[in-house]
Amino acid sequence: AAEAIGRLPGVSLIRSGGEANKVILRGMSDKFTTFTIDGVRVPPTDPDSRGVDMSAFSQGTLSGVELFKALTPDKDADAIAGSINLVTRKAPETRTIRLDVKGAYNQLNASFGQYDINGRYGERFLDGLLGVQATGNFERRDRSNEQYSLAIENQASLGGRGYKYDDLTVQYTNEVRRRGGGSLLLDLNTPDGGSIRVNNLYSQTNRNYINYNRNYPISGDAVNYRAWDREQKVNTFNSSIRGDNTL
Repeated sequence: AAEAIGRLPGVSLIRSGGEANKVILRGMSDKFTTFTIDGVRVPPTDPDSRGVDMSAFSQGTLSGVELFKALTPDKDADAIAGSINLVTRKAPETRTIRLDVKGAYNQLNASFGQYDINGRYGERFLDGLLGVQATGNFERRDRSNEQYSLAIENQASLGGRGYKYDDLTVQYTNEVRRRGGGSLLLDLNTPDGGSIRVNNLYSQTNRNYINYNRNYPISGDAVNYRAWDREQKVNTFNSSIRGDNTL
């Protein structure tokens, strides 16, 4: 979902392990943006801020994304940067059973044990009046990566000439990221092309990673080593009733 929104003007992305997970509107922090699913507010997924990890939601349950980069009278006043609404899809007119299975390879760790499975079932009953749709997704990805940073000092400020390397830091992150979730949607067609939708959406993201950090100060003889392990689990459950009718 975040990758799709990032293609729109005025939107930039924050990435984690190569995948987009945060959306920045008009250059402001994601805590100034509100997120909703079918108009119902999504709770924050960050432990110490109001940001929402968009990668936690499976794209298989969505029919589109609504982006508002300005406050309108029907929006909460705390959406200073704008608001994003994820719209779920209605049940199809004919019975649909679909299964998408994908694999991936991480060259850094020579890892093949990755998969992305999405399943969807949808059907309408009572001459198309009542629609039922169920989706499920399971994902395992190796998001390991390497980074380095190099500090360069301008010698002109010290009365010298040229530049000098001042500090070097290399970092390796070994991470396996797992996701799973599902949704159940009931929609009832109303007169004049309207509908009433009862939607339940659950998603879970598990991150287990170890960071290895080495710092080489050019001016000293010591090398600084640091490693830390982190496990993070994010669970979200959204339930909503939404009605639309044309008068």
